[in-house]
Amino acid sequence: MEKSRATQGILDVHENTRYYDDAAQAEAVALFWNGDSAFLKMFRKLKCDAIVELAVGKGRHVPMYMDRASKVVMVDALAQNVAACHEFLGDSPKLQYYVNNGVDLSELPDASFDSLFSYDAVVHFEMLDVWSYLKETARILKPGGRALYHHSNYSEHPTHVWTQNPHNRNFMSNAIFQHLADRAGLIVLEQEPIHWGHVENLDSLTLLEKPAG
Repeated sequence: MEKSRATQGILDVHENTRYYDDAAQAEAVALFWNGDSAFLKMFRKLKCDAIVELAVGKGRHVPMYMDRASKVVMVDALAQNVAACHEFLGDSPKLQYYVNNGVDLSELPDASFDSLFSYDAVVHFEMLDVWSYLKETARILKPGGRALYHHSNYSEHPTHVWTQNPHNRNFMSNAIFQHLADRAGLIVLEQEPIHWGHVENLDSLTLLEKPAG
């Protein structure tokens, strides 16, 4: 599948930014993994065996779970990020590095993974790309597998470019995400709105499951 001009624009902005270096700082990583964060509560409900991290950036989250996994697939649409992950984490039989096209997971096999998650990335994605990734999530998960998405809950100004919105959030809402997940064949187990910066309920965390039957 070819990416849209809007998707390419998002990638172009991220290719020329310090965001990934700033996000890898200890205090930024701690936002997700320390204490009793909403992120960590839901992440603990994933089976960390064969796991895919979508939009992995430079791999800041991987050390937090890789020791529990038998297979980790790090996916990013920017080759420079995947190269940075490889430099950071090295070679291991259980680590796989995948530069995708920013739209799908076509190189990953059907029904082969226990979990997929993405933190602090899908909030910027075009809605149509979120739809594509949800369909791909349903395809690659094993029956009973789960996915955790951190996504935008910003539904004002649907015609805005993402950089015009608070914290560069793209157009999405909890209801739209639930609808797309359902149509992709996934069950919404939990959904929790969260604040970002000083904006109330700007984002959400949604825990999904592929039906076992």
